Amino acid sequence: MKFSVGHLPTGSISDFISLSKSSEDLGYDTLFIADHATKQNPYAMLSLAASNTTRINLGTGVTNPYSRSPLLTASAISTINSISNGRAILGLGAGGHGISNFSYEKQNPISTLKNSVELIRSLLNSQTISDSGEPFNITNAKLDFKSRNKIPIYIAGRGPMLLELAGAIADGAIAGAGLTSVDAMKYATNRVKVGAESTGRNFKDIDLICWSFLSICHDRAAALDAVAPFTAQLVQDAVPRSTLESFGISAKSIDSVMGIKNINSLTKLELRSKVPREIIELFAIAGTPQQCLDHILKLIDIGISHFSILPFNNSENTAIDSIELFYDSVIQEI
Repeated sequence: MKFSVGHLPTGSISDFISLSKSSEDLGYDTLFIADHATKQNPYAMLSLAASNTTRINLGTGVTNPYSRSPLLTASAISTINSISNGRAILGLGAGGHGISNFSYEKQNPISTLKNSVELIRSLLNSQTISDSGEPFNITNAKLDFKSRNKIPIYIAGRGPMLLELAGAIADGAIAGAGLTSVDAMKYATNRVKVGAESTGRNFKDIDLICWSFLSICHDRAAALDAVAPFTAQLVQDAVPRSTLESFGISAKSIDSVMGIKNINSLTKLELRSKVPREIIELFAIAGTPQQCLDHILKLIDIGISHFSILPFNNSENTAIDSIELFYDSVIQEI
């Protein structure tokens, strides 16, 4: 059983260093840093984390092949691997929020991501690459330094084709936020298995991560309040209605969230009435320590063995408080 920590790179540097150290001290497996153009640079933050830790793995969670060329990504993650003495993991996705500030047309995401993985692996193996097609346009490129060791590559996604691609070619699959319920993770597991079988791989060799927002405190309502706005925004912007329905979410719950005109204008009480718990549990492990434990145990029962939690501040706990409480009241109880 493995637990990792995700981080959206905002806030003070001192708080981030504390988060990195606490994550390692508590025995978390990996610290994943998101790549959003308007937020702190993920590779700078990974370098900082590497300098302040000795054991925990360090990964992008996740970067993409549109805003960052495979050549630059290979160079950056290989550098992090050297700085951290071989602890780097490369998490790649099809774009999502990471390219929302660019005017890119995200064409052919599956083939683009597959090609990116192949190019990056070739570069990390000291090979020379060329790719004259869009969006890469790379000519006779080879890293001038060797990667310290093999860097695992994980593919993140919610859609069936992305999850199947992860099963087919990646070292790990990150079932993106929106796949945290039991039914959603059953679906994710099945899609990764299909991908693995398509290339003759053993599903058990693929590290499948359930990626979840975390809001944990002793006040259930406060825990839900912390993740409700972001959850509602994701439902409106990023997850197709058909996907929600395929996970068993009721039409009433979907209509309730989709009908919100201005999420940020609602009070906590209004959000509670409009964002049902079944919606929140698609994206988050949220509630009291016992409720969070119960949620995790249900996922363990269907075979999930690696969880990555992105802690939200709530009225009771900071992100660091949350990973400590989660460790004490959930991980220690498993």
